[in-house]
Amino acid sequence: MADTLSPVVDEPRAPTPTLEQRKAYCRTLCRVILRYADDTDTEQLAVALREIASGITSRRPCQGLNDAAYAAFAHYLLA
Repeated sequence: MADTLSPVVDEPRAPTPTLEQRKAYCRTLCRVILRYADDTDTEQLAVALREIASGITSRRPCQGLNDAAYAAFAHYLLA
């Protein structure tokens, strides 16, 4: 039991979420943010997401992400 206690406070730690749980959380969080976002907020979110996509494709080959990001850009921002 001692290894399941937080070193800061004597409370049980939450289990580490799986990759799929983190992805589901991110999808939900993005939907909630967009529900309340204004124009400035959506621009900041778009910049952050483009930076994340760029970081992923620079660390490893990910043609599908690159293609989908470009398709979204062309559809929404070049129209």
